[in-house]
Amino acid sequence: MFKILILTLLSIITPQLSLLPITWVANAQNIKEQTKQQEKSNKVGKLILKSQPSSDPKIKDVIQNIQNIISYLNSSGLVIRENINVFLGNCNQGAYWSSARKEIGLCYEFITKSFNRFKELGYSDDESLKNTINFSIFVFYHELGHGLIDILPLNAVGQEEDTVDEFASVMMYRKYSPNKAADIILSASDYFAFSTSPAWGEHSPGDRRLFHLTCFVFGSNPERYAEIFERRLIVLNNGVRPKDETILRRARLCRNAFLQKTDQWNRLLLPHYATVNDSQTSGSSPNTSTPGVSRKDPEDIW
Repeated sequence: MFKILILTLLSIITPQLSLLPITWVANAQNIKEQTKQQEKSNKVGKLILKSQPSSDPKIKDVIQNIQNIISYLNSSGLVIRENINVFLGNCNQGAYWSSARKEIGLCYEFITKSFNRFKELGYSDDESLKNTINFSIFVFYHELGHGLIDILPLNAVGQEEDTVDEFASVMMYRKYSPNKAADIILSASDYFAFSTSPAWGEHSPGDRRLFHLTCFVFGSNPERYAEIFERRLIVLNNGVRPKDETILRRARLCRNAFLQKTDQWNRLLLPHYATVNDSQTSGSSPNTSTPGVSRKDPEDIW
């Protein structure tokens, strides 16, 4: 009788015991997967520069400036969850953001073309070099805007090309002195002075970009940039000076636009900042000390 009882108990317990290793394995796999997910969510990406050698002095200057920007961004507290490659070299694609490769590209041919463009606009060699460096900086931030909208993601609305022009403009005042920031943006606006874009193109027409960038700079310091603002309004109005009331109305709108766009981008970026860039969480305030402010396929070619 006792033997029968033991056999009966074994017949009940043995199948359960045989399941224990399977349960342990399943639990271990779940823990491993959760750990992987946690590590992924805790990952802090970097911008990684990959540049081809060049003997061209203006290209060397651009590379040096982009290197400085990357160092600044990597230590600024901006938290991204994967690496962004920055390619500078011969690529014959202008400038681009590649979602597939998570890569910003700035081609040497584009830099040379920019220099020649400024020469055509009547600038001296030294002035063209300065404008080319400034324009390359602006274009880099423009493409970075595409990348952050893609990766973070940022809930940006409106036409994306115009949105990342705004992003680049705001970021100029975040990194540079007000005068340097304005110089960079005005260089970019000069490049667009006589450029055209078809109605179905991704980018706004050149005259529209020229106005909005000039408007943003004027809004940052109306007294300092009043003459430039009026002069460009005349150019955009086919050489005719607009009426005083038109200039004053646009001036008020530009001042408000600068304050509003700066505040909106600060709010949009705030959740993606941490105290230091190796932090596991974001949320501390980025530098918002802007003067005057109270406290696709995914190959996007420039």
